[in-house]
This record gives sequence, C-alpha cells and structure tokens, in this order.
Amino acid sequence: MPQIKTTGYIFKAINYNETSQIIRLFSHDLGIISVLVRGALKSDKSNENFDMFSKTSFVLYEPHSGEIYKYKESTLLQSGIDFSKNIKTFYRISLMFKILSGILPERIPATEIYTLLDKTVSKIRKYVLDDSNKLYIFYFLFNLLMIEGYEPNYDHCGQCGDKFHEIAFYSPQKTVLLCKNCNSSPDNIKLNAESIKLMKHITKGVFSKFDRATFTENEKVIWKVLSSSYSANFNLNIDEFSEFIK
Repeated sequence: MPQIKTTGYIFKAINYNETSQIIRLFSHDLGIISVLVRGALKSDKSNENFDMFSKTSFVLYEPHSGEIYKYKESTLLQSGIDFSKNIKTFYRISLMFKILSGILPERIPATEIYTLLDKTVSKIRKYVLDDSNKLYIFYFLFNLLMIEGYEPNYDHCGQCGDKFHEIAFYSPQKTVLLCKNCNSSPDNIKLNAESIKLMKHITKGVFSKFDRATFTENEKVIWKVLSSSYSANFNLNIDEFSEFIK
C-alpha cells in the first residue's frame, strides 16, 4: 500500500473500538484528514504522539477510494500537553481548530493557513501561562480573514476611497471599513482612530507599537469586528469562546 509522509497537529481523537482511535489531523501537505490508529489505546503503547494539539510527523498509508488514512508510524515534534496548564490557553487553541474544521474542506491542502497556524501556535507556546497570549489569537483571526480574501483597507474608505478622519464604520457583510458619508447601515460597527490603528498593528503582528492598556480599552469592539465577520462570512459563532479570550 502506498505511503505518504506529512506533519500536522492533532485536534480531535475518537475511540474507534477497545484499542483503536480515529484522530483528526490538520496536516501541512494534506489539509484536514482523518487517520485510523490501530492499537492507540493499548496500555503498553505511548499515546504522547496523539495528545491534543501535539505537532507530530507521520508516515501514513494512503487510502483507497472512500476510506480514511491509516497510521504506520510517527515522531513527536512538539507535545501539546503544555497547553493544558492554562484553561484559557487551551480553549484559545481550541478556537483556532474549531474555525479551521468549520471552513476548510476535507483532504485539500491549505499550506498558507497551515503556516499561519503553525506560527501562531509556536508563539503561544512561549506564553502558555501569560494572558497576553490572546493577542496571537486576534492575530490569527485577522490573518485568516485576510488569507480567505476578507481584508479591509485600514486607511481609506472601502466604498469611496476617502482617507479616514477619526472614525470609521465596519461592515461585516462587506468586510470593509466605511467613512461616515458612506455608512448606511445602523448595524455597522463604529470604530475610533485607536481601534483602527490597533487592528492594523495586530494584523501585522506588531505588538510592540501599542500600549496594552489602549488595547484593553478597545478589545471589546475589536472582538465584535471579528465575531461579526466570522458569523457573516463563515456562519461561525466564535462568541462561545469569548469568555476565554477576554
């Protein structure tokens, strides 16, 4: 049976029978896939390679039509156990995988998104116990929107092109920032100059250029921008994770 090598993150495991599991994997080369791991639950077998959010290198048997991948062997690259040391961090990581499993099709490579996830997880790993690691979740959410083609212009109105002066209005449906003259919906989100500047810095990952107190003051409205965007464009409710983000 043909074999394939890939690296990926485990984000779900389902017991298949008394000794086996089916793991859900977001892989660099294959996208989101399911893998049957025979004997994963045997007491004499190390399960560290299959822990939630572990980054692991796999050798898999390629499936026949209609079947799932089958596990041959693996090498643990980075354990996911550390993320369990902080409940907020654990759920923040969970949010990223929930979104990916909700928007990505099965077995379609998404290398740009994988690279974004890998970079974000690596950053959060350094700050597992630091509540400020939520900044990287905001970074991930904005950049995923950008990869998917939803990138607002932070400097000019998305409708008339005029430069913003002090305030702008965010349209979740159009995923654009509008000036006061072009804003026609009471449902659009009003943003001040500080909020717009923060969103711009967060998207670029430039956290050193703003004051954390300023971010705290604007965090609620920035989260509203993100939650409304994911709801309008992907039909995803990320607000169920809000208590672990704020």
